Amino acid sequence: MPVYLTFDIGTTALKTALVGGDGRMRAAHTVEYTFSSPQPGWAEMDPEVYWQAAVEGARAALAEAAEAASDLAAVGFSSQGESFIPVNADKRSQAVADQWEAEWLSRDEYRRICGYPWIPAELTAFKIGWLAQHEPEAHRAAKFLWLPDYLIYRLTGEVATD
Repeated sequence: MPVYLTFDIGTTALKTALVGGDGRMRAAHTVEYTFSSPQPGWAEMDPEVYWQAAVEGARAALAEAAEAASDLAAVGFSSQGESFIPVNADKRSQAVADQWEAEWLSRDEYRRICGYPWIPAELTAFKIGWLAQHEPEAHRAAKFLWLPDYLIYRLTGEVATD
């Protein structure tokens, strides 16, 4: 019977589950972690923390269910929204959202473009804007990967997203 490995990348923990082809959970494992907050409203996490949590979770779930990695039919990911590598969700991008709104991006125009009735600083666009202003070296990254994309890249060497 096929088995499926799933990862739920949360704000404070990465949960791993192994599910059988019949839909029943065969094993589960949780790795908790704590992000750092170098300033009020900021949140950061070393990407290696997510990777190590996924590795530990996968090994533990496979061992608990007495399955081999070669038995996996598929791997799936879910995560908190708008967190990406190199910056996790935080409030430092609020000034960028406010600046863009004051200078050129009206709420009406933003709503027309994407449906949001306000300009939420938590969205990735504003975080990348913050990086451009305050961390230009990080902003020059070739790619920005959401958390599942980052783990897919670490597993396969391929850049992919849903």
